[in-house]
Amino acid sequence: MIKIHIKGSFLMTIAVVCTLGLVGCKNQREAGFQKILLYGKPQHVFIAGEGAPTVVFITGAGSDLEDFRRVQEEISKVTRTFSYDKPGIGKSEMVDESRTIENMTSELLTLLDKTGTTEKLLLVGHSLGGFVARDFVVKHPEKVIGMVLVDPGNEYLTERALLTFPEEDRGRLDSLIHTPDPTSSIGFQAEIASRRSWDGYMRKNDRIFSIPVVLIESARLNEEGLLTEEIIQIKQELNRNLESQFPKLKVITTTESGHFIQLDEPELVISAILELL
Repeated sequence: MIKIHIKGSFLMTIAVVCTLGLVGCKNQREAGFQKILLYGKPQHVFIAGEGAPTVVFITGAGSDLEDFRRVQEEISKVTRTFSYDKPGIGKSEMVDESRTIENMTSELLTLLDKTGTTEKLLLVGHSLGGFVARDFVVKHPEKVIGMVLVDPGNEYLTERALLTFPEEDRGRLDSLIHTPDPTSSIGFQAEIASRRSWDGYMRKNDRIFSIPVVLIESARLNEEGLLTEEIIQIKQELNRNLESQFPKLKVITTTESGHFIQLDEPELVISAILELL
């Protein structure tokens, strides 16, 4: 609880409102679940553990912070951790801003700032979260000491993957990838609606950074046949090409997990984080 001793009823009211978490006041470092305002809409944040750096978990498209629950539980035993539901997903309310990578990066910085997360960060990004983590490093390199990328998205993968299918199937598959499911969460629908902007934006991020990066990739075929051996080979090639931007890149490959490695093999993600810590 924040205790502020000041005179004046107006200022006391502001202090009480901050204490109750009704506005997005800065520098609240309490552990546990919090509601932080973003564009005037409450966002769901979970902080656990103590120490530095803070390990920040960034989920993939449509996923809530529960995706990293097992991993965060273990890492919070050794340092401070931070996870959150992106707008319109889980327990976070939707905002009016489009789901571009740039907006998502800016929103993460705002949430970190409002929770008093001022120390160095170790970013852990899954899928779409890998894009946000990489963009965060470009925007705020002084804040980041390292990254763990969990089967991350790649800005060239969709284009190259579609070329492996017969020409008559490409339009249908492209539409499938970029069409929101009307039964999914409003946040997920908004993310997919903005998906076409992600690749072009990420291709502009070509600066070189010396931070250590561990990339954990899945090489398991999926039952639907959309993740073929050829596409897996393309994905692995693209993952290794990230070494041109992050020379201290280490790649770990698993065939035991699908895309959600943090759920199938949480120990792999936990070990990678501990290695960087």
